[in-house]
Amino acid sequence: MEGIDRKALGDIFPFNFKMGKDMTLLEVSSKLAAMSPKMVVGSKVLDCLQFERPILKKYSFDTLLNYQKATVEVKLNDIQDVNFVGQIVRNQSSQQEIIFLVKPFAKNLSKLLNKLKKKV
Repeated sequence: MEGIDRKALGDIFPFNFKMGKDMTLLEVSSKLAAMSPKMVVGSKVLDCLQFERPILKKYSFDTLLNYQKATVEVKLNDIQDVNFVGQIVRNQSSQQEIIFLVKPFAKNLSKLLNKLKKKV
């Protein structure tokens, strides 16, 4: 995002990742990487997570850009019982990148706390 460095972004949104036009991970916040070993720079996004919202027939950089004003919900493939909700922001300094700003979401707070303690 323009005007904010990686550390500041991580402080404000500790769970974030950046995706390139080819749907590969370009950056993964340290907290998200610690929780999900599959979230590695260079990995294909769809190999690491599933979109719960929006529900689309085909996911691509361009189709996801249509949902910048909507809530997104993702489930990391290697974390059960915890989804992440948030928003998509196009990187203003590089139009070929999307930043996902997400936070954990769970119906059961004790399960969420246990996942965070185990992984982070």
